Amino acid sequence: GVKAFIAEQEVELPEGCGVVVVEDSLAALQSLASHYRQQFKGEVVAIVGSNGKTMVKEWIASSAPQDIKLYRSPRSYNSQLGVALSLLLMPEDADIALIEAGISRPGEMQSLQRMIAPQTVIFTWLGDAHQANFESEEQKLLEKLTIAKSAEKIIYNTDCQPLADAVQKEFGDRKLLDSSVAVVPAMKDEISARNARTVSSFYTLYNLPQPDFSALQPVAMRLEVKPGMAGALIVDDSYSCDIDSFAIAMDYLSTVAGTRRKVVVLSDILQSGFEDAELYALVSDIVTRADVAFFIGIGERISACSELFTVNSRFFASTEQMLEHISQIDIADSA
Repeated sequence: GVKAFIAEQEVELPEGCGVVVVEDSLAALQSLASHYRQQFKGEVVAIVGSNGKTMVKEWIASSAPQDIKLYRSPRSYNSQLGVALSLLLMPEDADIALIEAGISRPGEMQSLQRMIAPQTVIFTWLGDAHQANFESEEQKLLEKLTIAKSAEKIIYNTDCQPLADAVQKEFGDRKLLDSSVAVVPAMKDEISARNARTVSSFYTLYNLPQPDFSALQPVAMRLEVKPGMAGALIVDDSYSCDIDSFAIAMDYLSTVAGTRRKVVVLSDILQSGFEDAELYALVSDIVTRADVAFFIGIGERISACSELFTVNSRFFASTEQMLEHISQIDIADSA
């Protein structure tokens, strides 16, 4: 039933349909999104960071007072395409729009900034996700800071020292709020506590009542705890795969494991910014310190570094190969 199209070449369409021919269809969609955003009368908040974006966004949204009409971008629609779609889906009468912004290479944040043009920016944390596409941590940080070019208010975390230094240097004339000093109830793990402090800072900034943190729910696909076969407990962290997220997941695994033996299944970590030997030496160290009883590595790159692992380990080239050789007895009564 679609009647209108943006295309990069002339196409024959049935009667009653129309097409706008452009040089770059993504750029055209972004231009449309930017125009729509400029008509928006509410407050636009960009959420930026290597991790924690979706959780912070969902927790802010789920805690909003009933008299505030708050819109949030769907799922993790934070890419060049996702941000354009997120903006075009904004209700015209929303009071606040929370828009995730994610980049994986240089030059991308400028186009996101032009589209979102946020009044407020929330920086969650700076980790090593997508580091492989940047020359240095500094280059990636400066790229992320581009989102705040015209922002009036910035929430950031001074526990992340490079981020804190850069924000204070580049945006000292803006209204800055340090999320690290926010006071929140005890949380199940440090990443949840950090995200809760960011959420609390948002509500402080907008003079809104503080959320009931006990009512906040985990975001799907991020540290979900599920019952497994043969008495096993599964912590599913398939949403993200970088060294920072892995370390956080291991802390959480230790928290929920109780008396169960700990088993870890990890696939190749891509775009880490590290050489494989350095990366998997870090992974091995995290696994050893977490007192993991059995480690399963899946993928050609992690398998090639198998000698770096000192705990009881097995390695497979693919998921299919692993499923052929690992049985229920290997993971029974484990976490």
